[in-house]
Amino acid sequence: MSQTIRGKTVRLHRAVAKAFIPNPENLPEVNHIDGNKLNNHASNLEWTTHKKNMEHAYSTGLAKNGFGDESSRSILTAEQVAYIRAVHKPGDKEFGQTALGRKFGVTNSCVWRVVHGDNWSAA
Repeated sequence: MSQTIRGKTVRLHRAVAKAFIPNPENLPEVNHIDGNKLNNHASNLEWTTHKKNMEHAYSTGLAKNGFGDESSRSILTAEQVAYIRAVHKPGDKEFGQTALGRKFGVTNSCVWRVVHGDNWSAA
């Protein structure tokens, strides 16, 4: 959750942490202890390193470790990727990058990367 203050976007959890949680080691990230990103109470926040923040995310199931649609960052499913690769026709109004991107809610460049194996290389 973020807030705009004096024309600058500020993440609420960082603002709470800066105001209420000492950071003597000057750690760069703020972790939500209970994993709930909407719980920005100072008692639920702690300063941490990126590595520890990611370890917490994986250990609590907030982030998934995997490839394809097992990845926590995946937008497309394996079936959608297979379909895109099977029907893609450059410049086509129905099966070109733009049309396929619209159909699946991804960018043209995402479709291009899927077709060329930059994304989903193991699919």
